[in-house]
Amino acid sequence: MNIIFEKMGNEHQKQVMEIFNYYISNGTAAFPQTVLPEQFYRFLMEKS
Repeated sequence: MNIIFEKMGNEHQKQVMEIFNYYISNGTAAFPQTVLPEQFYRFLMEKS
């Protein structure tokens, strides 16, 4: 398997939020209690 690391950009927004929201809905980690809108991705990018 080849793994490629690249800096996240706006083109990753949908996929990143799908993964994030999956763990909000199905996990027990310290995430918000409800899924977040796709626009939340911009907030994540500002913090990185």
